[in-house]
This record gives sequence, structure tokens and C-alpha cells, in this order.
Amino acid sequence: MRERIFETIAAKLADRIASDPKFVLPRIVDMAEEFGVSYPTLWKAMQILVGKGLVVSLGGRRLAVARVDGSTPAISSDGPVDRLHATLRDRILNGAYRSGQPFLKAGYFVASEDVSYLTVTRAFARLASENLAHRRCKRWFVGPRPAAQSSRPRLGQDRPAIIAVVEKTTAWGASLADEFSNRFLEPFVRECADRGLEVVPCLLSSDLAGMAAVPTGSRAISDKARELGDRYRGTLVRRTHADFFPDIARLMKDLSRRSMPVIYFDSTNEGATLLTRPALGLGRQFFRMHLDDFAAVRLALGELSYRGHRRVGVHGAEIADWCQRRTELIERCAATFDPPMEVVVAQPAEKFWSASLDRSSENVVQRIARSDNMPLDADHSLVQIRGIRDLLIQRAPSMTALLAEHAVTALVALNDWMAWNQYAWLWSVGIDIPRHVSIVSFDNIAPTSLLPISSVDWGFSRLAYLAAHIFVGDIPVSADRKGGIAGVCTISGSSSIGAPGDPSEVARLLRG
Repeated sequence: MRERIFETIAAKLADRIASDPKFVLPRIVDMAEEFGVSYPTLWKAMQILVGKGLVVSLGGRRLAVARVDGSTPAISSDGPVDRLHATLRDRILNGAYRSGQPFLKAGYFVASEDVSYLTVTRAFARLASENLAHRRCKRWFVGPRPAAQSSRPRLGQDRPAIIAVVEKTTAWGASLADEFSNRFLEPFVRECADRGLEVVPCLLSSDLAGMAAVPTGSRAISDKARELGDRYRGTLVRRTHADFFPDIARLMKDLSRRSMPVIYFDSTNEGATLLTRPALGLGRQFFRMHLDDFAAVRLALGELSYRGHRRVGVHGAEIADWCQRRTELIERCAATFDPPMEVVVAQPAEKFWSASLDRSSENVVQRIARSDNMPLDADHSLVQIRGIRDLLIQRAPSMTALLAEHAVTALVALNDWMAWNQYAWLWSVGIDIPRHVSIVSFDNIAPTSLLPISSVDWGFSRLAYLAAHIFVGDIPVSADRKGGIAGVCTISGSSSIGAPGDPSEVARLLRG
């Protein structure tokens, strides 16, 4: 009879969950009163739903409806303790609060969350019960209490190890990695080292000399994992650029058989359908970390829209395939705003703009000056060139038309190197940034660190932290049901973004 009561209650709750995707579980005591049963009886009914995967445990006796996208489930609000606990828990799982760091003092949360000191203490205690916080020297810290020094693995052959694989190493890929994807790998290696983990480098393929000492090829990587034995804690595969290694799926499956985490860091969204848990037939040990192109573009355009820009320009859309893809994404994203933003695309015929992809120390202004034997003045941080204004306008009709004829008030540079060249050209012809024209770019790398250019940062540091702690295993890391973890973008600096200037004034400056 009791078994039928459990199943009847579980079936009724399952119907509610299926009929309402936003259904939030009430408190267990309230549900027990609704169904006219005891607390233990209702709890046993809930365990049936947990077994079916319809309900998940959030620690202790806290339950919530499982979400199909794998995000943090919604919970019923029992009061300020629940709300503060949920807020802190989300920040820990998303990497905003990092393991080992001290929490802000209780007074901060009292003021910012409008709660009492007792509420803060209880929220921290609940996190501690879930092993997400610990107290030391009268301060609360993020994550579990660290192991005693004597119990930590020693450096050397007994040290736990992670295999870090670069998908393909070429001269171009190595150059790109130095400025782009290593911004993920370097903090990842540091975080692993701080947690006592060794990172063993491997390659899937290479055309560079001097790489013989590094295990290369999928067979060599599998052998290396087998050689590490009990030291092996998982594998990270870092994609460098658009080259897609055909053996990558097979390697992922092979490494996942060892029941250790496997993470694929994807610099684009091209692997979004091929490298997922369902597509590979893998479980929760597989993760795909990726940059969020659409979120980055929307953030850049949103900043311009907030300042009042309605017509923006994209210059250099056909320089490379990835330039065309990003331009198309900008156009699609601009249409989602209310009112829609207008995107004017310029296809430059001038060859010197394409040199911006060569990572040359010269910008377009310096190249034009050198080709025409113009005198240079290096007394300024950005080289000023005397008597070259008219020549620059004459040599760059695509940029002149974009600004003077199409009356754009902002430029969306496709990456920082393009932004550097556009900034140099605009500055040299007498256009003030951002008073006349605003610029926003992507990547947040040199040379924008030396110039006042607003650039979208992809969130490498947060992804690196989360990847390291997937292997460490001290705190849970949230992923969607396909194993995806997207980067969180921010804009670094706002010096090149301002209110829309007067297009007629820009036109007068360009026409002399």
C-alpha cells in the first residue's frame, strides 16, 4: 500500500513537471501537507523522481526540477537564506568566486543583498555543508578546505598529471597561439600547478622542426595516458585555429574510456554539432569549452546601441574567410536590436589593409609613408606623419566612402589588428576618436593594450579556471546537457566608444 502511495504522488508530480517547463518545486513540508502524507512519505516519493532524472539534489534535503539544458535549476524561495545561498552557489559554479579565495566580509553581503548578518552566516554554513565553502581563521573561503600539506602529492613521479594536447602546430598556428589561445592555456597551467597537477604537453600533428621530444599523434597520446597509469587525471585538447583534425572524435572516445574528464577547448563554434556528448556517445566526463561568437558581437553592438549609434561600418570583410563569417554574424545580430541597427559593409580593394593580418609592427599609415618616401616623426606614441593626410585619403577610398558617403558613426573592427590600423588612419587624417567616430573591436590583445581601443575580451581566464577544476574535482562545474561551457564576454576599456558624432563634420574633414 505504501509503495502505491509513493508512486501515485511521484506520478502526479511528474505530470506537473511535464506540463509546465517552468514548474518550481514547493517546499517538501508544503507538498506533504498538500497530499496529506507525512514528511518521510513525501521524501520517498521525491526519491522516485530523482531516480528518473526529473528531480536533482542541490545538497542536503534541497531538491529542484532538473533542467534539460543542464543549467542551475530553479528552486523555491524559502526566504533570504535560500536566495543568498543560491546567488553565492551560482557564482562559485560559474567561476566568479574562485576556489581558495576569501569571500568578501559579511558586511558586504548585508549591504548589497539587504539581509541580516545571521542570514549571511546561515548561507555560508549551507555552502560549507555542500563542500563549496570552508571557514578558516574567522574568515569564509571559497571551495572545500584544502588538504593538509603532508597529504598532498609530492612533485615528481607521484604527482597527478593531465595531458594537454594542441590539435595542430604550424608556423601560423604557433603565432596565433602566442597572442590568442595561449591566453587560455597559460592560466590553465598555472591553476593546475597551484593545485599540485602536472601538465604533460602533446601534439596531434605538427609541421615544425624540433618537436620530436613531444608525443605526437593520437596513438602516442593514448600510449602516454596508459603510461601515466594511476597518475592520469584526464586530457585537455586545445584547438588552435580552423584546421579540424579528422581523428579528434576517435581520440575523444578512446580517452573517455578511462573514466577521467576530457575537455575540448574550441576557439570557434564549428564543432558545436560534431563534438558534443550526444554526438560522441559520451557521458558527463566530456566537456566542450568554446568561445561565444554571437554573445561577443551582441555585446559590442549593444555598447554602441546604448550610446545611440544606429549606423555602423565594417571594413575589410573580404580579407579572409573568417572576416566574412564575422561580418555576416554582425549583420544578423544587428537585425535583432529594436530598432534594428544598420550595418554598412566596405570591401576594400586596397591591398595594404590586408597586411593588418600579418601582425606586422607597421600600421597602414607607416606602410603608405614608407612606400612614398614620406618623412616620419617618431616623437609620439602613435607615429605622426607630416604632409601625408591628403595621400592617406587618396589611397584609402573604401574607408573614405564608408565615413563620408555612408555616414556611419562607428566602426566595428573585425579584430584588434584591424582596429589598430583603422585607429592609425583615422588619427592621421585628423578624425578624433571617439568624438567623431567610435571604434569597438574583438580579442583584447596587443596592440590595443597600448592604444585606447575598446575591445571584447572572450573570458579565457574564467574558462581556464573552470577547466582546471574539472580535473581537480574539488568543486562542481556547470555545463549544459551537451557538455558545453561557453565563455563569458566583457568589454575591456571604453576609451574609443562615445556618443555618435556629426557625420557631416567627418565628411568635411575628409574632403578638406
